[in-house]
Amino acid sequence: MALIQAGSTAGGSGSANPADFVNRVLSQYNKTLLKPIELNMRLAKYARQQVVPKNSGYNGIRFFRPRKANRVGVGALTEASIPATLTEVAMGYIDVKLAQRGQLVKISDVVSATDLINTVDVYSERVKADAALDLESVCWHAICSKAGTADADATANPIPSGQKTMNGSNTQFERFAGTANTGVSTTDYDTFRATTVANAVITRAAHVGCMTQLKNQGVPPINGQYPVLIPSPVLSDMRQDTTWSNTAQYNPDKLLFPWAQFELDGGVFIEAMQPANLFIENAAVASGTGYGVHAPAAAAIASTATTGAIYSTLYLGADAFGTPKMTGIAGSDPASPSLILINKPDNANPLGQWIYLGWKAFYAAALLWTSEASDVPHVVQLRSKTKFY
Repeated sequence: MALIQAGSTAGGSGSANPADFVNRVLSQYNKTLLKPIELNMRLAKYARQQVVPKNSGYNGIRFFRPRKANRVGVGALTEASIPATLTEVAMGYIDVKLAQRGQLVKISDVVSATDLINTVDVYSERVKADAALDLESVCWHAICSKAGTADADATANPIPSGQKTMNGSNTQFERFAGTANTGVSTTDYDTFRATTVANAVITRAAHVGCMTQLKNQGVPPINGQYPVLIPSPVLSDMRQDTTWSNTAQYNPDKLLFPWAQFELDGGVFIEAMQPANLFIENAAVASGTGYGVHAPAAAAIASTATTGAIYSTLYLGADAFGTPKMTGIAGSDPASPSLILINKPDNANPLGQWIYLGWKAFYAAALLWTSEASDVPHVVQLRSKTKFY
């Protein structure tokens, strides 16, 4: 993450010191910070990345995918005769508009001068982790959420209305552990959410069903296998089930995927950690307002004692989703944004009493499921509950 200095401030108000500043000015203090747990991007790594040229006159991009391979028009040829059926290759597309996202923090000159810790360095590291967390969350929303619908805590959904997601797909690519698929997503969701935790955890049968769906529909794998992004609580259920543990291949060093845990049935399980990094629905809320709505971790997990929080596990094929971006004055790479440091006096900050630190990125994330009639999602979303509380 690069650091860019600028000479003017954006103004603004705020308390002079961070809430925990008093804890850092004691006479007896160990200046060595505890090593932070970095927020790793697990899902975002598998996005199809695309750079949008600057000054193109459009703040978006169109992704294309040709129709699925078929045998229509293939047959015996008659000598010197043009085939009666001429083959066409239809091309599907999806339009994705980019949006600007960013973050700004404020540090007083007194804090910077007296803090036992290098405040700017600490803030820089935390802001970097915040940016990674945000990108990961945007990717999960692009696949799982009801586009344009705010999260359960009223946080705006980064996916705009009209953009296609798996929500309401009414397909076999949207599955619910322990619930037979009827082809009507809202019906299956309500049946599933009312199911007890014991009957709604991930099973080998559900896993095989997801893998079979990808293979049966000809979804291309990645490096010959399908990465499976699985939340930690769901993975904990798998590890306690001998049906899984006795058959899984624990050879992560030989798997061509970062953070791979094990391989089973052609799926490579990759642990997706931390609730804020995932997509969680609250099983206490019916499909009308709960289906496809991300519930903040505290609210969703609190429901596990009765009805169970709903976690999504994602089975990914090649080009399942994309993260188009535009870099330059409007922003930087969302995976590694440039930090902007403003530490010079100006009209809004005449005595230089404030230091501003932030980042911005101009990008989007989208499920790559095009308009072509034969195209299918390159991802299976499996919902399950968990015994982990």
